[in-house]
Amino acid sequence: MLNLMSTKIGCQGAQYLADGLKNNTTLIKLEIGQNPIEVQQQRYLTKGETAESSPLDSSRFRWIQADSGDSGGFSLRTTTTTLVASCHSYEVSWNNHCYYLDGSGGNCTSGYSQATNAVLTCIATQFAGKTYRSTISNNCCVWTTDTYECYQLTSNCNSAGPFTSGPVLACTNAQQHYSQQLTFCGR
Repeated sequence: MLNLMSTKIGCQGAQYLADGLKNNTTLIKLEIGQNPIEVQQQRYLTKGETAESSPLDSSRFRWIQADSGDSGGFSLRTTTTTLVASCHSYEVSWNNHCYYLDGSGGNCTSGYSQATNAVLTCIATQFAGKTYRSTISNNCCVWTTDTYECYQLTSNCNSAGPFTSGPVLACTNAQQHYSQQLTFCGR
C-alpha cells in the first residue's frame, strides 16, 4: 500500500504514479486522501494519462475520484487500484500473471510456459489450498525453466486433493525430469 495522505507528490510524482499504474502489475492500494494536486497531476491520475498521453487500460482499474480543491487544483479521495490476473481456481495470480503446478513432466498447457524459481520464491506459500492443474505428479521436486530444481512440494505431493502448503526450498541442484515431474507453469 502506498499512503500519500498528506504528501505533496508534485507533477512529476503524479506522472510516475500514472506510469506505475500503467506498467506495474502487482496488487496496489493507493491512498491519497486530501492531498492537494494541480490540474495536470489530476489528469495524469484520473485519466491515466502520462507525459506521452498513453491512456491506461481502464478495464483493469477502479478509478480515482477527484473533487475541486480550495487551491484551484484537485484533492483525491481514497482509491483502490487492483492489478490481478483472472486465473483458474488451481492457479495463483501474481504480478498480473497466472501460475499453476501440474504433474506434466515439464510441459505446460497452450499459452503457458515454465516459470522461474525466482517467481516461485515470491508465491510459493500461495499454493496452499490449490490443486494440480490436471495430472498428479510422480516426483515432488518442482521443474522450472531454470537449470536446477530448488523447490519441493512436501504436502500432498503425488496425491490428489488440495495442497496444505506450498513448495519449499528442499531440492538441491536437482535435475529430475520424470514423465509426471511436478512442473511450474505460468502465463
